[in-house]
Amino acid sequence: LQSFGLGEVLLRCSLSPEDALMTFQRSFSKTQRLRCSRVFENQRQEPAQPSSLPVKLEICSGNGDWVIAQAKAEQGRANWIALELRHDRVHNIFSRMVFEEVENLCLLRGDAAEIVPRLLQVRSL
Repeated sequence: LQSFGLGEVLLRCSLSPEDALMTFQRSFSKTQRLRCSRVFENQRQEPAQPSSLPVKLEICSGNGDWVIAQAKAEQGRANWIALELRHDRVHNIFSRMVFEEVENLCLLRGDAAEIVPRLLQVRSL
């Protein structure tokens, strides 16, 4: 968890590496599908509450300008997933998400032709 700037993110969020790993693992089903309701659950409530907001997806997010603007504009009304292939662009989007405190945006890296059918559940978006 120390690579990709995650160590700094954990410090900013006051989250231990163990808690971060547990949260990450809970975000996937037993069949390794992304659980959007868990990804976007409200951690500030005790116990954490799964999100019932609609989830929107941008494929080929580039540097993230559009998806970050959309996520900010729809805070409290929708959650967003950004899917990007290139590592450098993913890093850029991730950094901006952290520093701009965009909490309703999830970032996935990979080829959309593989990621969408493998990780996303039917009718989850």
